Amino acid sequence: MRYILYPFSLLYGNLVRLHRAFYQYGNKKAKSFDIPVINVGNLSVGGTGKSPHVAYFTQMLQPILTPGIVSRGYHRQTTGVRLVETNSLASEVGDEPLQLKQRFPNNTVVVAERRVLGVEAALKENKAIDCILLDDAFQHWAIQPSLQIMLTTFEQPFFRDWVLPMGRLREFRSGYQRADIIIITKCPTIISQAQKVAFLQAIKPLPSQRVFFSYFKYQALYQLFDKQQLVELDQLKNQKITLVTAIANTHYLEEYITSYASEVQALKFPDHHHYTLKDLEKIKKISSSQLIITTEKDATKLKPYQAYLAQENLLIYVLPIEVQIAFNEENLLRETLLNHLNRD
Repeated sequence: MRYILYPFSLLYGNLVRLHRAFYQYGNKKAKSFDIPVINVGNLSVGGTGKSPHVAYFTQMLQPILTPGIVSRGYHRQTTGVRLVETNSLASEVGDEPLQLKQRFPNNTVVVAERRVLGVEAALKENKAIDCILLDDAFQHWAIQPSLQIMLTTFEQPFFRDWVLPMGRLREFRSGYQRADIIIITKCPTIISQAQKVAFLQAIKPLPSQRVFFSYFKYQALYQLFDKQQLVELDQLKNQKITLVTAIANTHYLEEYITSYASEVQALKFPDHHHYTLKDLEKIKKISSSQLIITTEKDATKLKPYQAYLAQENLLIYVLPIEVQIAFNEENLLRETLLNHLNRD
């Protein structure tokens, strides 16, 4: 299959390269803004943990700057520029932008296919914004970023992958050279110095690039409609779990839950899937007498079904996550980030 797909991968990769060249050599002009613009993206399609890292950088910048967040809003059923509100529907603005808005209700979040219009709308809406985080924009050439942050996973790093359709990369591996900061995401919670060295040797970062390693730290579960109703992870021992997800890659999450629960049954839907009553009936059917767990991203699409869930006595618990930086390098990452933004 690889031999068959190889020519198509070359074609795809060169088309992306040509598209970028239109901006790089002046046929199309990338727009720059008077405030810092930070791209958070990846070389591959989905599953690297972009949204949790956008949340992480929002939290990191908050004491110093007022970041606005601009996203395309994948799989929303609307078009154009839309301001995300805490009570928006995921179908209107996308699940990940809604998740970010609900976590940071005081920050401006905008979705737009044309990110330039999204940034302009965010700045018009909130004059206090002095920094923009662009979600999933590593291949978005229409805006000139101040800083490029590229994510790649520990399990499937870009240097072991290939361009679509032969692999999962959106462009040739050499695209990593545009990054100022590279983060290896979804690492084991305990990663050795030898593993770190092996990754650095494989990546061969440029002198101007810094490489960091991150992992997810899971918090106590909370009930979907009552955040005061908590279940500690240690309480999952000897329980059977139904894990309901519509995310790109569940391996990391499943492995973690399995380390606590006696049995995990995974009910997977396509990434960004919008749940229907038929889906909820399926969840009810297979999760009899089991604890139902979902992600914060999925929670945004399950909340509109509060009446049905209450009627059927379906209690769903949400597993929140936080990004942690390995090797005690969080301060170094903050310093690197602020140095790029010319902030003290």
